[in-house]
Parts: sequence; C-alpha cells; structure tokens
Amino acid sequence: MIKNKKIWEQAVLVHGEPRLPKDIDITVGLNINGLEKILKIAKKLRFRLFVLDPEKFVKETVALKRANKTKITYINFASVEDLIIHKIVSGRERNIEDVKKILIKNKNVDFDYVLNWLKNFEVILEENLVQKFLNLKREIGL
Repeated sequence: MIKNKKIWEQAVLVHGEPRLPKDIDITVGLNINGLEKILKIAKKLRFRLFVLDPEKFVKETVALKRANKTKITYINFASVEDLIIHKIVSGRERNIEDVKKILIKNKNVDFDYVLNWLKNFEVILEENLVQKFLNLKREIGL
C-alpha cells in the first residue's frame, strides 16, 4: 500500500467526490532571503507553522536550486479498486463515507479484486473487512 496520504486524497478527487480539507499545504518558491517577509505575512494572516525553527528548516530542505519548470500532462492516480481497499482498511468514518460516494460514482468497479484483497488484509488485521464492504454496498443499494 502507498503510504503517501496526498496520493490517496488526490485519488478521491478523481474517483469520488471532492471535499473540503481541514487544512491546506503551502509551498513558497523563494530562497532563504525571502523567509523573513514570508514569516511576517504568515503571522499577519494567522497561519500556523508546523516547524519550530523555520530558518533551520528552510536551510536544510532548500534543494531546488536548479529546478526546471515542467508541464505535466499525465498524472497517475490509484485505481478506484485500490482506493476502496485503502479506505476500507483504514476504517475511519470519513473514509467509509468516501467509499460510499466512490461506489455511487463508479459503476465499473472490479468487486472480485476488491474482495480478494480485503480477504488478504482480514488475515493480517484480524478484522471483518469483507463484511464491512458488503454492508456498504448493500447500504447504497448495490
């Protein structure tokens, strides 16, 4: 399973229904010389920083000195089936709601694939994932 949370969130946008996030991630394309100005703006806007020492963080992570702008024409997203599996395994209420919307929106889901992988995860996690998925399908009338 892919561990990058953003990949799964983006796949929900493609296969499910967009939802408002609780936060936003902002990356500013400035060098260390612009940090003081950015920190003043962030404070004025009441943004919360997730690093204790922004100057140290910027110095350690600035790595795009020779970056090139590239137009992206194709983006790979998780398949609808893998997204469903990931969300069922996580089990969080918000993810279960995502699965309902994904199932309603996507009519050509390979249910055999989903059920096979959920059975495999059941053994490892000792949870009844297949029944959880079948109950969701029944709940939305599939």
